[in-house]
Amino acid sequence: MNHLDTRVRRTTPVGVFPAGQSPEGFVDLAGQVWEWTGSEYTANGLQAGKARAEASPEDAGLWRAVRGGGWYFTADYCRPAFRYRFLPALRDYDCGFRLLCCPIHEP
Repeated sequence: MNHLDTRVRRTTPVGVFPAGQSPEGFVDLAGQVWEWTGSEYTANGLQAGKARAEASPEDAGLWRAVRGGGWYFTADYCRPAFRYRFLPALRDYDCGFRLLCCPIHEP
């Protein structure tokens, strides 16, 4: 996976680390970038709070949970169960979200 110790120091194209492929064929599920969640980050930092369907202006000052670690962190942080916190207004080089594209099956 892409983390600080690989010394790549940036995001990489999908598939650069094939040794981490899941049995289902998914790659790059850890490392790369912290992934935003819709969950509020709780005070104890171990569990994410209630997810909110829609953001409101009052939410701007609430910490949100991010998962998965980013390339700027060591491998210890790069796992889906590890949570960290960022404010929703944060824009950074190692924080993003995951897109999933499914093929369209026509009848």
